[in-house]
Amino acid sequence: MNTRVGRWLKPRGAPTSASPTLLLIMAQMLLLALLLAAAPGPRNPAGPGKAKISADSGNGKTKRAGMLLKMGRFVQAEEILASTEEPSPLQVFQHSQALVGMGRCTEGEAQLPHLTAKQTGLLTPRLATCYAYHQQWHRAAEWLMESRARSPETKAGQAGLLWLTLSRAGQAQDAETVAEESEAMPLMRAARAMDLGQVETVDLELVMLSKEALDRTGVHLINAQLEMDLGNLAAAEAYAKEALSGARDDVRAMAILAEARRRSGWSAGAAMAMKRKPLLAPHHPRLRPVLIRIAVDQGELERAQELLQAGLDAGFVDAELYASAWYLHEHLQDGEAALWERRWALVNTSPLRSLEQL
Repeated sequence: MNTRVGRWLKPRGAPTSASPTLLLIMAQMLLLALLLAAAPGPRNPAGPGKAKISADSGNGKTKRAGMLLKMGRFVQAEEILASTEEPSPLQVFQHSQALVGMGRCTEGEAQLPHLTAKQTGLLTPRLATCYAYHQQWHRAAEWLMESRARSPETKAGQAGLLWLTLSRAGQAQDAETVAEESEAMPLMRAARAMDLGQVETVDLELVMLSKEALDRTGVHLINAQLEMDLGNLAAAEAYAKEALSGARDDVRAMAILAEARRRSGWSAGAAMAMKRKPLLAPHHPRLRPVLIRIAVDQGELERAQELLQAGLDAGFVDAELYASAWYLHEHLQDGEAALWERRWALVNTSPLRSLEQL
C-alpha cells in the first residue's frame, strides 16, 4: 500500500483512518468533473412572451422529452424530438440540449439562431462541457467566456474553471488575465500542476487556499481520488462518504465510492452506491465507466458492451471510458484489449494510475 503525506490543512471532519494526502489526481478527471459541476442541469424555459404549447402541437412529446433530459437519457430524447415535424420553440431548445448531451456539439450549436436569449444563456455552458469532453479546449474556452459575458453574476465563480480551460488550450496569457478573479485560484493552479505531475507546485498552491475559499467537499473528493490512485481503497471509500455527506447527489463522489468498493471485491456494494442515481447512471459520463466495470464483474458482458457502445457513440475523449473498454475486452479475450490500452495511455495524465489497478 502506498501512502504519502503532503503539506495540507486536514479538512474538518475528514476520516481519521485515512491519510490526509492531497497531492495528485488525474487532472483530466478533475477538469471534466468541474465542468460538469459548473454547467446547469437541463431546463425547459419557454422564454418571455412565448405562447403556451397546445396538446396538438406535441405537448406530450415535450413532457416526455423533458423527463428524459432530466434523467440524462439524451439519445431517447433526441429520437422523440427529431421525429417532430413542426417543433415548437421549446422543443427546438430541448433538441439542442439532447444533441449537446449526446456529444454532438456542432449540431447543438447550430440550433442557437432559433433560441431565445435566455435559452442560449442556458445552453452555452453545456456547449463548453461538450467541447471539453472532446478535448477541444479552444472551443470550450470560447463558450465559457460567452457564458460569463451573458451572465456577469457567474464571472467570479467561473474564473478558476476558465483559467484551467485556457491553460489546457495553451492560452497562458489569457489564463493569467482571469487568474485574479477567484479566491480559489490556488486550487485551479494545483489542478494544472497535477496535470503536469508537478507535486511540489501542488503543495505550494494548496497551502495558499484561504479558509473562506476552501471547498471541503472538493477537498474530500480530491483526497478520495488520490487515495484510490495510491491503492488505499478503504481510505478512498471513507473520503467519498465524507464528500457525499456534504453533497449527497455529487456524481463524482458516487463514482469514486462505487469504484473503491468494486476494486475491493465488493461488487454488490458498488452497485448499491450507483443506485443513488439509478436512471442517470447508464447515461452519465462520470458514472457509466464504473457501471460498465460492475457489469463485467457480475458477468453481464452483453450489458457492459451496450453501455460501452453508448459511451463511445458520444465521441468523448475519456480516459475512464477507455479504461472500461480495456477491462471489458480483457475479460472477453477477443484481442482488442491492447488497442484500448494504447488509447488509454494517450489520454491518461496521472503517473499513479494503471489499468492493472482495475
